[in-house]
Amino acid sequence: MINNLNFFHFNNILTYYPEVFLFISTSIILFINIFLPNNKSTFTYFSSLLILFICFILSLINFNGFKIYSFNNMFILDPLSSLTKLILYVIISLVLIYSRLFLIKKNITLFNNEFYLLILFSVLGQMIMISGNNLLSIYLGLELMSLTLCVLIASQKNNIFSSEAAIKYFILGILSSGFMLYGISILYGITGTLELQSIFNVIKLNNINCSVLALSLLLIIVGLSFKLGISPFHMWVPDVYQGASIIITLLLSTTPKLSLFVIIYRLLIKCLLPLVINWQKILLILAIFSLIIGNVSAITQYNFKRMIAYSSIAHMGLMLFSIISIKTSHNNLIIFNSCDSGLFYIITYIFAILGAFGVIILLKNNTCNKTDELDIFIGLHQRNPWCALIMMIFMFSLAGFPPTIGFYAKFFIFEKIFETQKIWLLLLIIMCSLIGTFYYIRIIKLMYFKNAIEKTKLSINLNIKILLSINAFLLLIFGLYPNFLLNFSERLFI
Repeated sequence: MINNLNFFHFNNILTYYPEVFLFISTSIILFINIFLPNNKSTFTYFSSLLILFICFILSLINFNGFKIYSFNNMFILDPLSSLTKLILYVIISLVLIYSRLFLIKKNITLFNNEFYLLILFSVLGQMIMISGNNLLSIYLGLELMSLTLCVLIASQKNNIFSSEAAIKYFILGILSSGFMLYGISILYGITGTLELQSIFNVIKLNNINCSVLALSLLLIIVGLSFKLGISPFHMWVPDVYQGASIIITLLLSTTPKLSLFVIIYRLLIKCLLPLVINWQKILLILAIFSLIIGNVSAITQYNFKRMIAYSSIAHMGLMLFSIISIKTSHNNLIIFNSCDSGLFYIITYIFAILGAFGVIILLKNNTCNKTDELDIFIGLHQRNPWCALIMMIFMFSLAGFPPTIGFYAKFFIFEKIFETQKIWLLLLIIMCSLIGTFYYIRIIKLMYFKNAIEKTKLSINLNIKILLSINAFLLLIFGLYPNFLLNFSERLFI
C-alpha cells in the first residue's frame, strides 16, 4: 500500500507544495517568535504577508487547467481549487493589513505574534478543505479551520462577550462536527470508501438501503449548515459576530464562506449527486428559511456586526439556490450546472463585505466609541466625503444595486432559478431581496441625511485609502463589464 501511494513522487509534490510551504514556514516563524519580545509583532506581520505572497505564486504556477490527484486520491488539484486558493490569499492579506492598522491604532495586544500565525493555520485548514477529495481530509481541514477560529474569537480575554462568543462557537462547533462525523461514518459503512468519486460510483451502481443513506445525507447537511450559519442552525452567528473583535468578525465573514461553498459543491455534486432529489428538497427548505429569517431579523438590528451576521444568513441562503438549481439526467449526468453563479455570488459578497469592514475599522480608529452601533455612520459625508462615497458603493453592491457587480451576482442566480421554471420561488427570492435592501439603505441614509454628531475630520491612512479605493473601483468596473468574470466562473464548472 505504501508503495502505491508514492507520496513523494515529483508529480504528487507539485499538487500540494503550497500547503507544505505554508505549514513549514508558519511553524518556523512560530519557533522564531519564542525568542522575540511579545509586544513586537512587526516581523511576524510582514513574514505572514510574504508567506501568503509566495503561496500565491506557487498556486498560480499550479493553475494549469488540469485535474491532478495525489495522496491516493485524497487530494485534488483542479481549476476550482487553484482559483479559490488564489482568492483566499488575497482576502487574508487584506484582512491582515486592516487588522494591523486597527491593532496599532487601538494599542491592542491581541495575542500579538500568535494572532497572525493562527490566521495562517486557519488558511492551511481551508486550503486542505478546498483540495479535499476524501471525506477524511475534508473533515480534518474543516476542524483545523474551526479550532483556530475559536481561539481567535476568544482572544479578548478580558471581554466577557468575547468569551461567551467563543464558548458558543466551540460547543455548537463540536455539535455540528458530531453530526457530520456520524453522517460520514454511516456513509463509509454503506459504501466502504471515503473517496468522493468512489462513493458516487457505489451509490450509482449498487442497490443501497435508501433510508440509511438518507439519514447519512441529512446528518452531513445539518453539520455543514451549522458551520455555514444557515437557518435554522444559525443561533450562534449573531452572538459570535457581536462578541468577537471587529477584525475577527471580518475574518469570519469572508474566507470560511468561500471554503465551505467548495466543500458543499464537492460533497453534494461530486459525491452525492445520485441523491440530488433528496438533498435539493432539504436545501430548498433551508435556503427559504435563511432568506426570510436573515433579512427580516437584520432589519431590527442597530448593531452593525449583528446586522451583518443576519444579512450573511440571507446571503448564504441565496447562494444555496445556485446548488439547488442544477438539473441532472436519469443516469446522473449534469445537464444544467448552476454552481458557477454561486461561486460568482459568494466572491462578490466577500469583497463587498471586506470593503465595508475596512471602512468600519477606519471609523473605529478615529473615535473613542467602543460600541458597534450604526450611530458611527451619522453624518459621515460631512466628516469625510470620500469615506461616505466608498461605503455607499459597498452597500449598493451588498444590496444588489446597479451599476455594482452585486447586481449581476444576484441577477445571475435569478437567471439560474428562472431556468428551473419555478416562478413562485423566483418571486419569493426577489421579495426577500427587496426587504434586504432596507438595512443597507438605512446606512446610506445615516451617512447623507443626518448631521454629524462628531465634527472632527477623519484622518485616513494612505495605504488603506488606496486599498479601499481599488476595492470599490473593482466592484464598479466589473459591474459595468461583468462578462469576463461570468464566463470565467462558468469554465471552472465545465
